[in-house]
Amino acid sequence: MNITKGIFRGILIVSILTAVMGLVASFTTEASLPEPLRLYLRQKTQTEATLGDMVRVSFAAMTLILSIISVVGLYRFWPPARLLTLLTWVLALAFQPFTGPHRRIVIDLIIL
Repeated sequence: MNITKGIFRGILIVSILTAVMGLVASFTTEASLPEPLRLYLRQKTQTEATLGDMVRVSFAAMTLILSIISVVGLYRFWPPARLLTLLTWVLALAFQPFTGPHRRIVIDLIIL
C-alpha cells in the first residue's frame, strides 16, 4: 500500500489534533486526581523555582520548539525533519524521568 502526500499530511494533522485533545483532557481532569497527587501539584506551584526547575523548563521549551519545527518540516516534506523528529522523541523520552510524578489518563496514553 502506497501512502500519498495528502494521506500523510492528513495523518499528521490528526496526530496534532489528538495531541492537543490529550493536553486539554489532562488539564480538565485535574479535579479527579487522587488527593496526594493534588497536594503534590499544589505544593510545587506554591514554592519558588529552583535551578533544577529552570533547567527542566528550558529543556522542555527547547524540546517543544524542536517538535514544532519537526512537525512543520514533516508537513512540508523537508528531508531533515525525519531526523529532527527522531531526535525530539529521544530527547523527550530521556527527559521524562526528571520531570517528577505524572498523571496520565487512559485517553492521554492512547493519544500520545
